[in-house]
Amino acid sequence: MPKCRRRAAWRGALCGAVAAVIGCGWPGAVALGSVTVTFVNWASAEPATRPAIQKVIATFQRDHPGVEIKSVPVSFSDILHQLIVQTTAGNPPDVAQIAGNDTVALTATGALQPLEGLVPSSFVASLYPSEVALGRFQGSLYALPWIVAPLGFWYNKPLMKQAGLDPSKPPATMQAWMDDMKAIKAKEPDVTPFGLDITNRSFGLDVNWPFLLNFGAHPLGAQGPAADTPQMRAYLTWVRTMMQHGYTVSGKLLGEFRPLAARDQLAFAFDGPYLQGVILSLNTALTPQQLFTTWGVTALPAGPDGRHYTVPTDHQLVMFKAARDKRAAWEFMAYLIANREAILDYTFVSRVLPPLANAASLFQQQMDTPIMRAFVREVIPTVVRPAWGPLYSKAYPVIMTGIQQAATGSDAIGAIAGQMQSQLQGIH
Repeated sequence: MPKCRRRAAWRGALCGAVAAVIGCGWPGAVALGSVTVTFVNWASAEPATRPAIQKVIATFQRDHPGVEIKSVPVSFSDILHQLIVQTTAGNPPDVAQIAGNDTVALTATGALQPLEGLVPSSFVASLYPSEVALGRFQGSLYALPWIVAPLGFWYNKPLMKQAGLDPSKPPATMQAWMDDMKAIKAKEPDVTPFGLDITNRSFGLDVNWPFLLNFGAHPLGAQGPAADTPQMRAYLTWVRTMMQHGYTVSGKLLGEFRPLAARDQLAFAFDGPYLQGVILSLNTALTPQQLFTTWGVTALPAGPDGRHYTVPTDHQLVMFKAARDKRAAWEFMAYLIANREAILDYTFVSRVLPPLANAASLFQQQMDTPIMRAFVREVIPTVVRPAWGPLYSKAYPVIMTGIQQAATGSDAIGAIAGQMQSQLQGIH
């Protein structure tokens, strides 16, 4: 199909959504006058994504004469602190990339621009409703999804087969999964059965949240802290069992398990769709088709309640109240989220999902792979939001310290749970 016809088809698909804001001529040139939009992000700070975001920014500036995007690179781990510092100093950016509980923490500062009235309802309706819900706090919409990246349950088919397991039947329950890890450890002692991140950070608690729910544990319940419960003790016991049996190793960030996956030394992983890009970049001899043959993805094994859970690691976009030109800032946000070239040049290059609800039909070639289909059909429907909020920021060090003590220490599980309860009550 000629390029002009492809663009026409794309405009027709989105006219009434994105086009409701910036005209059905989008993504053609849009004149906004001379304006600078400051964009704080970690995409330009990381070597893997820097070329892609630079290309997208250059394309946006080409299509929007007079608009300059000032990209400010900040590392993922430092971005919340940097944004709070800038806001406190009276010099916030116009737009920022943010994720997880950091979005809630930033909302609590009062510096973010509510997006109702600025973002057309038709645009919001074009996105996955569950992903939009992640950006709502206290009844207002403060963030929009840029990329969709829930954590999925990855399983290495050849390693399962070598352990005498059926790779066409990944474990659907926690008990079946424990049995599979036992078989893998017995047959392949040099293989790490699973990569569990128990690092003491907000993201560490995010990763552990679905497992907590699997055991019915809700340490930050609506009625107050609930760490000293049978459910929490059962979870802490499970973590200790994982370590004692060598089913995982302590002290590794989630990303530090990925090289093991690339070398076929990790049997199961709980990671986002971007894992496929990491594996391909670390194992350059592997083709995408070989990746699909080696790895499968499904929902995290269920606990006793029979439900599957996961959490989002989505990247969101927020606008600040102090944005000098809110229309230009919104144009840029919309471009990153829904422009076809931006999605092809950044979103899919990063091996993640666009937030468009009809992405499967708009991007058939990119979306019609075993990994992407599994994320859309099996993983996204299981997304839950952790108990993000101001308390989450204060509580995660207490909870993760307790989990680490259970994993590597010898104190009684009941004593660890009791200590967590006491400390959480002190900050509630």
